[in-house]
Amino acid sequence: MNIFLAGIHGVGKTYLSAGLPEDLGLVHASASTLIREERALINWGTDKRVTDVDENQVALIQAVKRRNDTGSRLILDGHFVLLNAQGNFSPLDVKIYEFLDLDGVVLLEAEPSLIVTRIYERDRVLRDEGEIVAFMAEERRQARAVCDALNIPMVILMSPGPNQFAHVVERMIG
Repeated sequence: MNIFLAGIHGVGKTYLSAGLPEDLGLVHASASTLIREERALINWGTDKRVTDVDENQVALIQAVKRRNDTGSRLILDGHFVLLNAQGNFSPLDVKIYEFLDLDGVVLLEAEPSLIVTRIYERDRVLRDEGEIVAFMAEERRQARAVCDALNIPMVILMSPGPNQFAHVVERMIG
C-alpha cells in the first residue's frame, strides 16, 4: 500500500515527503529516481522532458513492486502528466496507477509565481507563469481521472506546511 504524492515540478513534493515522521512507516521515493535506478540511467536533463514514457512507466511499476515486496510502504512522489520531447503535456495512462497499489493521492499545488522561482533557483530554467498554470490544470484533471477510475481518495493541498501535510498523509493511511 502506497501514497502517491503528485504535482508539477517545483510544488514541494520532495521537501514535504522527506520531512514526514518516521513513525508513519512510509519510505520516500521519487518516481524519477526509481525509474533511473531501474533503467540504470545515469542522468536526465534539467528540462524535465521525457522520451521513453512507456518504458519508464514499466520500470516504475517494477521498482515499486520490488520495494513493496520487501515490506516497504512508499510515499511515492511523481506526476500524472509529463512534458514530452516536444514540450507538450502528456497525461500518463490510468492503467499505470493500477499497478502501484495506491491507498490515495495527495496533489500539491502552489502559486505559479512561487513555482517559477523555485524551478529557476533549483534548475536555472525560467518557466512562463501561463505554462505553469496550464500544467497544474492538466495535472489536476488527470489526477481526478485516475482517482475516479481507481476509486481512490484524493486530497488537494495548496502550499501546505509540513504538519498539515503529515496530518493528511496519516489520515490517508489510516
